[in-house]
Amino acid sequence: MQRLEEDDWVADVGKQLPVSPLSILGFVLAATIGVRIAGETLSTRTILESIFPLVIATAVILADRFLVAQDVSARDRLTVFAYSLGGFLAAFIVAALHLYIAYLDGLGSRSPLYLLLMSGTMGVGAGTVAGIYDIKQRAATREARRQSERLEEFASVVSHDLRNPLSVARGRLDAAFQTGNADHLKEVDAALTRMDELIEESLSVARSGTQVEETYEAVSYTHL
Repeated sequence: MQRLEEDDWVADVGKQLPVSPLSILGFVLAATIGVRIAGETLSTRTILESIFPLVIATAVILADRFLVAQDVSARDRLTVFAYSLGGFLAAFIVAALHLYIAYLDGLGSRSPLYLLLMSGTMGVGAGTVAGIYDIKQRAATREARRQSERLEEFASVVSHDLRNPLSVARGRLDAAFQTGNADHLKEVDAALTRMDELIEESLSVARSGTQVEETYEAVSYTHL
C-alpha cells in the first residue's frame, strides 16, 4: 500500500507540472550551447565542439515529445527525467575531476565551463536512453504479470467448467451400474460431449494467440 501511495504521489506531481521537466532540461542545454556559438567567432573548432551536444539536446526534447505523443504516463516520463538528470550529474562530475587533475598537472583548458556543459549534455543523452529502456522493461514486466494473472483466472474457470460435466458423467455412470437403466448413459454421453466441446474451445484459444483477457471476456462456457 505504501508503494502504491508513493506511485500516486509521483504521478500527481507529474500531472501538475505545466511543462515536462525533460523538455525544459533539453531546451536549457540547447539554448546554452546556442548562446555560446553565437558569442564566439564562428570557426570549424567551435562548430565541431558544439554540433554533437546540440544534436543530443535537441534529440532529448524530441524524445520527450515522443513520449507525450505515445501517452506515456507522467510517472514514467519523470523516471526518464531522473535518469537524464543523473546522467548529467555523473558526466559533469567525471569531467570536473578530469579538469581538476589536468589543472594540477599544469594543463589548462580553453573553456572549462563549456567542456563541463558538453560532458553533462552527453550524460543527459545517455541517461535519456537508459530511462526509456527502463520504462519499457517495466511496462513489459507489468504486462507479463497482468497476462499471467488473467491466465490463472482463465485456467481456473476452465478447470471448474470441466469438473461440472465430469461430475455429472460419474454420477450418471454410477446410477447406470446400480439401476441398469440405460437412460443414464445418455446423460453421460451429453456430459462427455460438453467436455469435448470445452476442450476444443480451450485449444482454439491457445492456438489463436488471442490475448487472455480478450478471450476470457469473449468466450463463455456457461452454455456448454
